[in-house]
Amino acid sequence: LQQMQWRAINVGTLEYCAAISGCAGARHWAEALHWFAELQERRQQPNIVAYSAIMIACVKSHEFPRSLALMEDLRERRLKPNILCYSAATHACEKGHQWRHALHLFDRMQIDALQPDAVLFCILISACEKGQQWSRSLHFFEQMGIRGLEHDVVSYNATMSACEKGSQWTRTIALLSEMRARNITPDVITHNATISSCEKGQQWTLSLHVLSVMQRNSMDNIRPNMITYNASISACNKGQHW
Repeated sequence: LQQMQWRAINVGTLEYCAAISGCAGARHWAEALHWFAELQERRQQPNIVAYSAIMIACVKSHEFPRSLALMEDLRERRLKPNILCYSAATHACEKGHQWRHALHLFDRMQIDALQPDAVLFCILISACEKGQQWSRSLHFFEQMGIRGLEHDVVSYNATMSACEKGSQWTRTIALLSEMRARNITPDVITHNATISSCEKGQQWTLSLHVLSVMQRNSMDNIRPNMITYNASISACNKGQHW
């Protein structure tokens, strides 16, 4: 695109949109933002592909409010957001700890007759987790199964972290057991959430059991870290076993 400008070749909307999408696809977020700004300065109309690409670039560049503003700009231009636009905007809400806005976007997506994918559900689970809304995280987790979407370690970790913050240690243990039954390998984040949840529930024996499992599986790259030991020590302290 830059070479076209140097050669005085007329650059239109399609060329700008292609450059924006290409830069975003190559994870060159700054360049994508640059071309989008120049496109707007020329008062040219971005297409939906350019919008989705630049919204993702905004999230990756930690410009969360701008991603939400672009969503509103889309509607003002009477363009229908696609699933990538919704994912980027919801991700912006998650990063900005705006769980209510994330739920509003989910409702709007239903109105637009778009089907959320597993990635979007994981973002919603994480948004609710950050907002201390463990029951909503669990709801979206269950919705994944109802809609035939596969769970992975990311969706389990986000849901278990939400339950941990909500002092729901029994649910955290149940989710860990479910992971193993489905042959989904827990990672350090999984075990830390479980130990911390048991610590909050004053279940020191369970905390130590999970720690011992981690230590036995250290060859599988599930090694305890500082968070693991601190939570385990705290659990023993609360149980007066030090």
